[in-house]
Amino acid sequence: MVKTFDARRQLMTSMAAPSEVKTKPIPKVALIGIERQSAELLRSAFQQFKIESHVIGADAAEAMHKKKYEGCVVRLDQSALPVLEAVRSSARNRQITIVGIYDTHQEVAPYTKFGINAVLKLPLDRQETVKAVRSTHLLILHELRRYIRLPIVLEVAMETHAGHKIAGVTRDISYGGMSVKVPMKVGADTSLDLKFTLPSGDLVKIPGIVLWFHPPELIGIRFESTDQPRQLVRRWIDGYLGIS
Repeated sequence: MVKTFDARRQLMTSMAAPSEVKTKPIPKVALIGIERQSAELLRSAFQQFKIESHVIGADAAEAMHKKKYEGCVVRLDQSALPVLEAVRSSARNRQITIVGIYDTHQEVAPYTKFGINAVLKLPLDRQETVKAVRSTHLLILHELRRYIRLPIVLEVAMETHAGHKIAGVTRDISYGGMSVKVPMKVGADTSLDLKFTLPSGDLVKIPGIVLWFHPPELIGIRFESTDQPRQLVRRWIDGYLGIS
């Protein structure tokens, strides 16, 4: 009788074991220098993808050295520089996802060297906010390796073979190309010479061809080179994602 009871107890214990397995921690995003209304909108957007968000006060630079986050949203104003320097020099957070909030486009350019993954213009629009979070959430969740299309904000100088110059800003980049926001329509099959600087400081000059145009302002470009410039892009992406 005792043996039967012990066997049943062991069986019940083994059945209960799966519920005791540790679950993966909920990813956290720091909201830095974000006013209350925008913070609430961001918090709601992140919640849709099961990501927590926490407002960080004046000690943001110090906090980024002390606590681990999977991402941060930073207001790109005069106080952003020490925060972004702290993020990228932190042992805990140097590779986290960064979303920048800006008022004018001029505020974005000085900070692209920090590897900003997405930007949002003030006042925040709910649909655009959700779109930005959707484009970066796999990176925040460390699941982007399933398909390597890295959200990143870089300024790109483009010139067509007819000599027309176009300035754009990337939305994402992959081993083989990038999508770019542009101020005008650019037709499919347009050949371009591209020039941009990676957050690593490497200058990339590479030919490309427009594969598609999505009104009003987005084009998809395929790199037309397999030599050193394309390898620079690949090495940077692999390094960013920790792929050996």
